[in-house]
Amino acid sequence: MRYTYLGHSSFLLESDSGIRIVTDPYPQTVFAHPIVDCDVVTVSHHHFDHDDITQVGGSFRVADTPKPLTIGDVRIYGVPSFHDEVMGAKRGDNIIYVFEFDGIRIAHLGDLGHLLTDDQIAAIGKLDLLFIPVGGTYTLDPQKAALVTRQLNAKKTVPMHYGTEGHSFKLKTDKDYYKELEIFGSL
Repeated sequence: MRYTYLGHSSFLLESDSGIRIVTDPYPQTVFAHPIVDCDVVTVSHHHFDHDDITQVGGSFRVADTPKPLTIGDVRIYGVPSFHDEVMGAKRGDNIIYVFEFDGIRIAHLGDLGHLLTDDQIAAIGKLDLLFIPVGGTYTLDPQKAALVTRQLNAKKTVPMHYGTEGHSFKLKTDKDYYKELEIFGSL
């Protein structure tokens, strides 16, 4: 298994058998990125910076619901959640995607905006790799992201959706998230 960060909340996941998945593709106006070919695109929610499938190449299937999908040796399913802390009243729904392949489990939290419930934690399950939004403003802020990191206790966690040079949104940085992890003793 390999993963490549494409920027913002987008990753390219590649199984050992060659299945390629792109998460939350976004337009070049958000952040410059390469166009990659894939077999599946997951869309955590339908905001312009997470569902621009024109930014992906190849012949692919789109997953934009929690319904399970199997392609080759890859199993994908979604866990319903919200884009904010008030059950979607501000920004709507969000889908957490769980990927199972090559003997590992990965979760991509999309634009999660709240701490997880016990039911969501159980549905996500034990993780090897977690992609978590940490920039605040539109998602978890660094402090809440550190709490969700502890809730899920993945073997490895990779921050996403944070402020970087060239990014069009004003967001907290990955360094802010790492500081919160140190405070909570998660490093």
